[in-house]
Amino acid sequence: PSGTADAAISWNTAMTINNAGIVTKPFQPAFSAYLGSDMNIAASTTTIIPLNQEEFDVGNNFNTSNNRFVAPIAGKYLFTAAIQYQNSAASTAHSNIYINGTSRNDGWIDFGDAKASTQSRVFNLAANDYVQLMAHIGTGSVITGSRAKLTGYLIG
Repeated sequence: PSGTADAAISWNTAMTINNAGIVTKPFQPAFSAYLGSDMNIAASTTTIIPLNQEEFDVGNNFNTSNNRFVAPIAGKYLFTAAIQYQNSAASTAHSNIYINGTSRNDGWIDFGDAKASTQSRVFNLAANDYVQLMAHIGTGSVITGSRAKLTGYLIG
């Protein structure tokens, strides 16, 4: 409206730049989800991690029912994945990021004392692409609850 106040209009601040040059975008899609309790994983089987707990979910784009983040818009997204295994024998362990049901990158480590697999990646996603965290280990193991996580953030 030109020059008049209209009570029916409501504004949200989508971006702020303070006098120190710090940019905040409170509606930028971002989430952090994790496994709520320990789970067993069979040997040499790629298994979806039921990320049934959220630390935060700006935009409600992560679904704890199907363990998927769905990109609300096309862009570049930064993802980090981490899985801790309770296995005591040396084996190959993976944290796999899947996009639309297909593996895009294996984060893996051959371990004896180390029992975790982590990775960080930037993916160019289309609107409605979905991302999931999968686990794979050469020997059967238990995945530690709250130490299997997937985070994501739209960076541009």
